[in-house]
Amino acid sequence: MSMHSSQPPEQRRAPSAMHKWLPVIVADRCTGCGLCVAACGPACLEIVDQVAVLTRPDQCGSEEHCIAPCRDDAIH
Repeated sequence: MSMHSSQPPEQRRAPSAMHKWLPVIVADRCTGCGLCVAACGPACLEIVDQVAVLTRPDQCGSEEHCIAPCRDDAIH
């Protein structure tokens, strides 16, 4: 069985540019420290009921700046 697509190259579709990475917050791990909120340049994250929440996903630049400051590994 071939690992290549059976479609000719001109008919293969490129990945959609409409999809972007968005942070997913694992609420059970989040302590609400706010470090991710402070690191988010476009201000897309907020602390709501002591948990980080992506309140403005349309503004997220998919830069992943919120991941590294998270000490609790709550953002993926």
